[in-house]
Amino acid sequence: MHMKIGTIISALLSLAFSSAIHASTYTSPDGNIGFDLPADGSLVEVKNPPAPATAMWEVKGGGRLIFLTQPDPQNHLLTLSALEEGTRTSFPGSTLLPSSETTENGVPVFTVSAVTKTGGHIQQTILVFNKTLYKLMAVGPKSISSDPHFSVSFQSLKILDPEPNSPRKKFSGSDLGAKFGVLILFIAAVVWVIRKIVT
Repeated sequence: MHMKIGTIISALLSLAFSSAIHASTYTSPDGNIGFDLPADGSLVEVKNPPAPATAMWEVKGGGRLIFLTQPDPQNHLLTLSALEEGTRTSFPGSTLLPSSETTENGVPVFTVSAVTKTGGHIQQTILVFNKTLYKLMAVGPKSISSDPHFSVSFQSLKILDPEPNSPRKKFSGSDLGAKFGVLILFIAAVVWVIRKIVT
């Protein structure tokens, strides 16, 4: 009898835990991107975030997680160097931390981190597929990769489309300027969102 009760309790706890994990998962409106949020609820969703943010969460005491999307009809093939240059341009005086480039389902996934001249930390993961540019970005007072409020989201970021249309075209010299323009405008929009929320 005691064993049966113990088994039932274990099953209920397991179900409750699974529900909590499920409740802390975010999926983009188009269903193409998904990532986890801290199961402890430490990130509080900001209702009706300012454009171009698609979704935004904040941490009590400082720090924000921002998810953005932007149409990209040309399905730009990004490069890590362009993203690093865009970060330097949009955050003058910042110090870049080691960047990374991985691949998921054939789609390049770039992560760029920096420390601003005022000591704030920024981390952003950017990818393009299905003619859309996606960005997950966090700003906070300490290293994003080691901050439990944000690290789970970056580590769990996944492409949910089983057959994403990834960019293949290499850029020519004339295309390069347009590519930089797209990236800088997109990052500038993020900066605008951050300043609008903070001020």
